[in-house]
Amino acid sequence: AANYEVALSPEAAAQYNEVLQEARTLKARIERAQGGRATAKDLTQLMALLQLLQQFVISPLLAEHGAAAFKEKVTGPLLLERASRQPTASFHALRDELGTLMLGPAKHKRVVIAANHTTIMDVLRTWLERTHPEFGACFSYKGDMTQPKRLAAKKGFLRSQRSILFLSIGAGGVGLHLVPGCEAMVFWGSMPFSPAHTRQCLKRIHRIGQHSPLTGKVTILHMVPYGSVDAAIGTVHGDKNALINLVQEGDDSG
Repeated sequence: AANYEVALSPEAAAQYNEVLQEARTLKARIERAQGGRATAKDLTQLMALLQLLQQFVISPLLAEHGAAAFKEKVTGPLLLERASRQPTASFHALRDELGTLMLGPAKHKRVVIAANHTTIMDVLRTWLERTHPEFGACFSYKGDMTQPKRLAAKKGFLRSQRSILFLSIGAGGVGLHLVPGCEAMVFWGSMPFSPAHTRQCLKRIHRIGQHSPLTGKVTILHMVPYGSVDAAIGTVHGDKNALINLVQEGDDSG
């Protein structure tokens, strides 16, 4: 795992803290609910606030307008371009890690960047393609793509001399095989609440009988901002993994 400082601007930090306080207030109300039974509306609202906090870390502009606005035919491309020209610390931290993975001693030629949400990866891809061509060709694999487009993205990624695949954890968790050819994956931007989803996703490049002929090992990197929603989710993953080990293996050490 690699931690990094969020380093938002003072204005964006003030907006973030307002949303954070709203989420805390809502969570307290849910916990005080009679019998501990939260309404579906409250839970949906809390999840939306947590996603908004995740967006702030990546792009305050995305948090301001929402992912749906980035997908509109007319305004979407303009917002995408604007957001890519306002890179946050999350972009720079990932760039540094990619430099180590792809241009350093490890010499990974192909790297998967996996996230739970796709719009943040669209912003990142736009920025990387414009500012860092040294990382090679960029491809996306996500749920709104047709099967032929997914197959074309997979082939393009594996056949390129140096490349990055932006992988939706939901779309790429099953039915995708990237071995041999890729031996590095970076989880960045937004983490799923289930550790099983993360494990399913990383198994796209970690298979039974694999020999890692390119670099000698499989590298899995989790990028987690200090004090973020993702840092808290990582703590929950520890608890859930302990429960999984108890149920599946009878291991009660956790």
